[in-house]
Amino acid sequence: MTNRARLGTDEGRGRWPLVFAVALVLYVVSACPVVFWGDSAELSRRALSLELSPTARGYPLHRVLSWAAGRIAGDAAFGSNLVSAVFGAVSATLVYEIARRLGRSAWAGLAAALITGLAHTFWSYSGVAEVYSLHTAFLCGAILLAVLSDAGGKRERVALGVVLGLSLLHHRMIVFAVPG
Repeated sequence: MTNRARLGTDEGRGRWPLVFAVALVLYVVSACPVVFWGDSAELSRRALSLELSPTARGYPLHRVLSWAAGRIAGDAAFGSNLVSAVFGAVSATLVYEIARRLGRSAWAGLAAALITGLAHTFWSYSGVAEVYSLHTAFLCGAILLAVLSDAGGKRERVALGVVLGLSLLHHRMIVFAVPG
């Protein structure tokens, strides 16, 4: 069996929902319940309206998601913080899946998800209104799709293009992750 065929190992395959749930609970419980200082305050304030004019400061995808979450949560600041919590959990889950596939072990995936998810900077940005957790989720999604497309699949390559395109709606830094 070749290395590419073994990347799809079934060990630990169904555990990703558990990783997501644990990370989400951790980040939601530790999320800032009010407006946080600095850029987070501006992102929370801008989530009050859905202004997407060319003069508005960037991150249109984050703004739309924060606006929607603010409507659901009943508070723009907490809704914006919850967006970061959700995408922090998504990122930790994607790290689990990437490491599980590349390390061919559920333990490798769990170790990578724990190390990433509990890292101080990652955890702190997963609880306040910032753009980093959404950017990290896009980056990890692109890496996972690249790993999957390496095993041969047109559908994964198309999905990779879609994820990279969507990520450009959020943060231009994704261009540095694309080999060129």
